[in-house]
Amino acid sequence: MAHPLLQFATLLLGASTVAAAPLDLTTRAGTFSTVSTTDFDRFTPFTFFAASAYCPPDKTQGWTCGANCDANPNFQPTAAGGDGSEIQFWYVGFDPDLSTVVVAHQGTDPHDLQSLLTDADFIPDDLDENLFPGISQDIKVHNGFRDEHAKTAQDVLAAVQQTMQDHSTNKVTVVGHSLGGALGLLDAVFLPLQIPGVDLEMISYGQPRVGNQAFADFVDTNVKITRITSRKDLVPILPGRFLSFKHASGELHIQEDGTIVSCPGQDNDDSRCSTGDAKNIFKASVDDHFGGISERPEYTSYLARLGTMHEIENSIGVLAAYVAIGSALCSVVHLSIVFVSPYQSDFGVARFYLLIILYYTILWSARLSAIFSIIRIVRATTQRVRHLFWIVALFVFFWVLLTIQIFWECEPHKDWKYQTIPRCNFSEAVPACHIISDVSGDAILLLVPIRLFTAIREKKLRTRLILIFGISVMTTFGSIPHLAVVFNQKALLPNIIAGVVETSISLLVCNFPVLFTAIFKLQGQADPPTSPDDIVDFQTNTTFEGPVPAATLANDTCITKSSSGIIPVEVA
Repeated sequence: MAHPLLQFATLLLGASTVAAAPLDLTTRAGTFSTVSTTDFDRFTPFTFFAASAYCPPDKTQGWTCGANCDANPNFQPTAAGGDGSEIQFWYVGFDPDLSTVVVAHQGTDPHDLQSLLTDADFIPDDLDENLFPGISQDIKVHNGFRDEHAKTAQDVLAAVQQTMQDHSTNKVTVVGHSLGGALGLLDAVFLPLQIPGVDLEMISYGQPRVGNQAFADFVDTNVKITRITSRKDLVPILPGRFLSFKHASGELHIQEDGTIVSCPGQDNDDSRCSTGDAKNIFKASVDDHFGGISERPEYTSYLARLGTMHEIENSIGVLAAYVAIGSALCSVVHLSIVFVSPYQSDFGVARFYLLIILYYTILWSARLSAIFSIIRIVRATTQRVRHLFWIVALFVFFWVLLTIQIFWECEPHKDWKYQTIPRCNFSEAVPACHIISDVSGDAILLLVPIRLFTAIREKKLRTRLILIFGISVMTTFGSIPHLAVVFNQKALLPNIIAGVVETSISLLVCNFPVLFTAIFKLQGQADPPTSPDDIVDFQTNTTFEGPVPAATLANDTCITKSSSGIIPVEVA
């Protein structure tokens, strides 16, 4: 195995800092080249800067964020901001050892919904002409990244200008991990447009795609960028290229054996580069995004980022409750629409679409609620949890696919909208997809509890698993009458009745897991872990059995580092 710094977001980990600025190790075009460990070590100080961005402003402003701040002891902060949710953390300052202004942005917080929604808002859109004067209209960027960047752009600009003036320098280095890398890349385009003559360099770790081909070409021409990727990291292959997103050049890819390769060109498909290494989302790894942390038994994926598995459990519990409440509200609206007269021409088309959308929403919410409940039961076994989250993704995919398919089928044909009772006539593809997704979803919900039953030793958890299996059976029986009539395009009334029956049962199913959990809580039966995992005290490296005591997290270290990566840790 090569140097331990090579394990990623490792963002490199070594304990030493190097006073020299990073070399330009990237290849814009031409052949592949291997980067030596000595050359790669030059990124170490910037790795710690990227890690420090996960800390709140009161820590970075005073440069008291623990090991990652200590790694660059002479850094002088100028400004810091963000709340870690609505606005990502950021900071600006000057490092006299590196003779550069440093701008750093926080990456995605998987525990924060707003942060995840920023990543999910991936519609390509124009840049703001006020922030990016003279930028080509051909350039499109990720909508969520653009809007998040705009929240802090002026504050970052003012801090950079002040720091440059205070230290008589024109050199600026922008760093960031994950979402922080995406925001940093937008800064790397934004700042030179606002500060003529600035000497700017961009260093990112595990950065997602930010813009289209025109944006990638602009970055290649105007920005000195080094984009470090690790093995089969999932994030750098998102959003997909089929959505017109493209990486700029400048990739350094850490391979499975620790070798670092400079990848020529944009989004290189070679297996020695990120896009070719993680060919698709099914072959990619979330663990590699956080530095291969699954290689350490005391860290279970990014669960260690939250310090305790109970926080994950509570988050899933809240999400399941929201799903149940949302499903109940949708059911009320659905039943109300069923009884609205279809002869009201102003409402006929909207009524048709709403009935179908709400039907799919209630149906798949029920299945998601059941899966969330299973995740809470097996939360202590990371590998199983990861597989269950893939099932969540599959269910959401079915939900979205079926909804989009309705519009895809109906919108090209306008005649049906002028009928007395507006009703689109589907091709056989629609009921076929409905049946395939229904059968697949129900089969998964029946098989997963059976498969997990033998792996769960705790009696109470087994009881809950049996209850979930029972309500999954109810969902299956509820879908049978609908499947029996779904191919009959003319049987409007039976179709509606069968749909109402299925959604009503789905509503009950959706709320049962939440109700069961509430009953267990009221009885004071806390959920025991299936097998107590070792959790590390990030301050003393003491190993505990089971959940981490609250006092363990009461320290000033926002990021802890291991020999295989950096792991953000919430501060109590």
